Amino acid sequence: MSLAVVLPFASCSDDDNDSRFETIDIPSELLAEGIAVEPAGGITSFVAKSSVPVQTRVESADVDEEGNPADASWLTTSVAGDIANGYTVTVTTQPNEGKTARSAKVHVFAQNVARTVLVKQTSAYVVPEPGPDATIKDISAIDLVKLMTTGINIGNTMEVPSGETGWGNPKVNQDYIKGLKALGFNAVRVPCAWDSHVTDKNKNTIDPDWLARVDEVVGWIVAEDMYAIVNIHWDGGWLENNVQNAYSEEINKKQHDYWTQIAGQLKHYDEHLLFAGMNEPGYNTDAQAEQSVQNIIKYQQTFINAVRATGGNNSLRHLVVQAPSTNIDLSVKDNYIKHMPVDPVSGKLFVEVHFYDPSDFTILEKDNDWFQGSRVKWFWGAANLVAGSDRNSTGHDENSVATQFAKMKSAYADKGIPVILGEYSSAIRANATPLDKHEASRALWNEVVTREARKNGCIPFYWETGGDISRTDGKAKCQYAIDGIMRGVQASAYPF
Repeated sequence: MSLAVVLPFASCSDDDNDSRFETIDIPSELLAEGIAVEPAGGITSFVAKSSVPVQTRVESADVDEEGNPADASWLTTSVAGDIANGYTVTVTTQPNEGKTARSAKVHVFAQNVARTVLVKQTSAYVVPEPGPDATIKDISAIDLVKLMTTGINIGNTMEVPSGETGWGNPKVNQDYIKGLKALGFNAVRVPCAWDSHVTDKNKNTIDPDWLARVDEVVGWIVAEDMYAIVNIHWDGGWLENNVQNAYSEEINKKQHDYWTQIAGQLKHYDEHLLFAGMNEPGYNTDAQAEQSVQNIIKYQQTFINAVRATGGNNSLRHLVVQAPSTNIDLSVKDNYIKHMPVDPVSGKLFVEVHFYDPSDFTILEKDNDWFQGSRVKWFWGAANLVAGSDRNSTGHDENSVATQFAKMKSAYADKGIPVILGEYSSAIRANATPLDKHEASRALWNEVVTREARKNGCIPFYWETGGDISRTDGKAKCQYAIDGIMRGVQASAYPF
């Protein structure tokens, strides 16, 4: 593209300049409307009249996901000419391969006077329509679990309210997904934010670009013959932080509207995709405990009904409902297990719990973090304890882990409802001494939890945020941790 702009000149200041006298004239149309550039990019130019030589500076007019000025390197300028004939400002733009339009400001300076021309470049990207529906198999949840070995989470990424890269991880790419499969995983949980991607809050309209992005990532997973779980995660707490309060029709409507859109976008996938209605629904152990459970069940019923109403493959889609706080002990209490939401389609339901015991070994960030006297523990498992160390974790040993997961087998798996162990992991303690004992402790904990979960009818999904696995290529950064998981898989079999 080549365009020389020569228009009648106007002497008017703009927002970038409060001059005492005029030394630059730029066509008034450019100052008001800017320059529109095609997605393919190219070269355009305009003439600036000035009584002194001019210079240019480029500044992005956009911000990135973290609110910082976006990269403007896609646009460059050059100046040629003289006072007598005017100065030609040449603007060169690169192709816009992104999914959204972008813009940048070209500031033209002459001594104390500045003029700004806005350059706007559109994108050729078109949000793809969902592909044709694959044929979904009408199989039970129990039979579906038999096709899975072990799963992993894409944590701290697509559930970040400020955007996919807001917590320091790069955007998910296809090489990373392929790397997960190469490590031995054949199921991926994709925690997702939705409330922070709404374009019309009055209608609860999810940004179609975000729906398409989630669709893209799920597509990469399914293309590798892996299974995917898409959920509504913490997402600022709009849902799970409020279930312990009085029932809210506004919250329930959001649950309905979001799941209608999510299910509609993704219904073309076959049984390789599962939906999970929540993440960790809150629970009060005080007088509001019963209200918490009742609300959880109501919002989960809305999730089930909304998905089923979209039809197509979603008529047979496997669905996951979450126990209060995704806690094993709360999941087997009568106030939940006897009043679970009802799926009109038989045999398609999973229940979800999470496991982080002992918490001083798995997630406590620093000493005295939660209460006075709490100590971060580095070592777990009888063979890994260090004599005389106050960093030994002596609670929740191997027998305790086995006892907890046996509860899930008795309450759910034995009754035809398999369990999703949606999250489990132990923190990396880089300062642990001796480090080899800490690494052996993490490996053993991963092995034991994976083994006991599978033995009791639970499909495990390891919580991973970029510490154990590279987010660029999916290769192990802490191979010992992955080896522990895979040893747990090899040492176990589902009880059905």
